[in-house]
Amino acid sequence: MIKVAYCLRKENDFSYKKSGIGFISDSGEDLILYPNSKWERIIEYCIPYCYPILYKQGEYKSSFTECKEVDFVVKGSIERKEIEITYMLWYKIL
Repeated sequence: MIKVAYCLRKENDFSYKKSGIGFISDSGEDLILYPNSKWERIIEYCIPYCYPILYKQGEYKSSFTECKEVDFVVKGSIERKEIEITYMLWYKIL
């Protein structure tokens, strides 16, 4: 496993930002956002789409979209809709 420093934020919401120390899985495809908090998460198959940042050694970035099902209350009934959330990912190999 490769140790990385990461920063994850929503594309249009600058108040939502998570950063810390994480790991790239042995397969080289998944990013494990490692805890020191309750927020432990595995982002699947995002590393192959990351590209290197020019003139910065060992730094990469990418964006990815996650689909979630959310329950909305509409006129007293609950409707389930699927929404897309776009995240920006940056990491540096330590």
